[in-house]
Amino acid sequence: MSGILGHQVLISETVRAQLSVLAETWGEREALTAQILQCRDDGTPGHLKLIEGDGNTVPEAIGEAEQDLAGLVLVPWITCTRCGHVLLRAHSRESWGDLSYLARHYVITTSNRATVLQLFPADSAAAAFVSLQRACSDAP
Repeated sequence: MSGILGHQVLISETVRAQLSVLAETWGEREALTAQILQCRDDGTPGHLKLIEGDGNTVPEAIGEAEQDLAGLVLVPWITCTRCGHVLLRAHSRESWGDLSYLARHYVITTSNRATVLQLFPADSAAAAFVSLQRACSDAP
């Protein structure tokens, strides 16, 4: 990340989202998110957008409709600007009040976040991103 920032490399929103997924897979997302968000935008139109840390997103609790997510906090992460689907990370709340460092699940929901479309296990950040990307590519 320091090389991309130091050389002021322009990246697309899709690449920004891919970098975040890669950082998540390596267990470095928390450490690298601020730098990923600082990368300069190349203006290339794309349909995937990193929404973490944009000031408009807040953790959301999901209803009891999805038993595997009961008691977890959903954090919006990446969205499709065409179909509106959202990739979220599902975290538990630690006893001291913060969210767990690692996600328990990855979730793709409808734009209003009321319906879970797909649920992925903790080790599937990349698979969840690919699924979102494919669904968005197929969107009208």
